[in-house]
Amino acid sequence: MNSVLTIVHLKINLMIRMKEKIIGLKELRQNMDKYAAQVQMGRSITVFKRSKPLFKLIPVDDDDDANWETLIDFRTIPGYENGM
Repeated sequence: MNSVLTIVHLKINLMIRMKEKIIGLKELRQNMDKYAAQVQMGRSITVFKRSKPLFKLIPVDDDDDANWETLIDFRTIPGYENGM
């Protein structure tokens, strides 16, 4: 019985690790589009700086959309196209 629990535990850990990634801050800055796409697909990314965890990027839950409030839509401001 103990070996079965160990196998199940290992499989769960492997599944969790497959959805998580650890990268350095410099790597994130250099490849932001790549990691943003991975987070959008459901992967969590922990960002380190000088061997210490700095922050974690996690996907937004589908249910979170109802909790967001639009404060300003920059697309409606005349002359504000592509960031200015």
